[in-house]
Amino acid sequence: MAVRCGPDINAVECLNMMYLEGGFRMRPAEFNREATLALASGYRKVDLTHVASYVEFVAKLAAEVFGEGQVLHYRASLKTPLAVHMRNLYMPLDVAVAWHPILNVPYIPASAVKGAASAYVKNPCGLPPNEAYGTAGFEGGIVFFDAYLVDAPHGLVEPEVLTPHYSEAGLKISEVEARPTPLVYPVIPRGAVFAFLVASRDKRCGREGLKNLLKTVLTRGVGAKTALGFGRFRVE
Repeated sequence: MAVRCGPDINAVECLNMMYLEGGFRMRPAEFNREATLALASGYRKVDLTHVASYVEFVAKLAAEVFGEGQVLHYRASLKTPLAVHMRNLYMPLDVAVAWHPILNVPYIPASAVKGAASAYVKNPCGLPPNEAYGTAGFEGGIVFFDAYLVDAPHGLVEPEVLTPHYSEAGLKISEVEARPTPLVYPVIPRGAVFAFLVASRDKRCGREGLKNLLKTVLTRGVGAKTALGFGRFRVE
């Protein structure tokens, strides 16, 4: 394909151009492989200073809104690969990754961080779950922000392989009839550093409580496939 992904073009736009140029004529597994390799090679070396500056700006605004002692700005590096939002509606891939449309980097949506927190820690800072995380009609005391990739020593993404064995006939076939098809898809590699931002409206949960909450989340894993060890961070 003539289209080449790189820092000067948004990855979502690049993959859609690749698909329109001829990817739709390829088998899905073949296009997934070509697109993932294009991402891995095209975004191997990217200057992320603009992302770090953006996070610092948001953290400053959050401190003005919630108070200096009610905001935690924390960085952590991946100990295992990260797979997050593998169904990205804007990328023409069977298995994709969350990609910010403006900053042009992978990121972790706030909903993924909050979902992991509510699953792992039921009573952060001693708060009842409804008060901490909120309900359909009530805002929770803890506010989660998107987490952004601010350092990528091994590139923004790397290829990972998933091999469905019984995708045909609704699993109603014998093992000898199965046709395993390796599916190559992008994940964020080990060593990548993310900047996390969490704030609290509730004075009972200050920076130290937020740090304990976030450390539990990052140790146990964020995103998809955490039961297989994905999405775990090194914490200090």
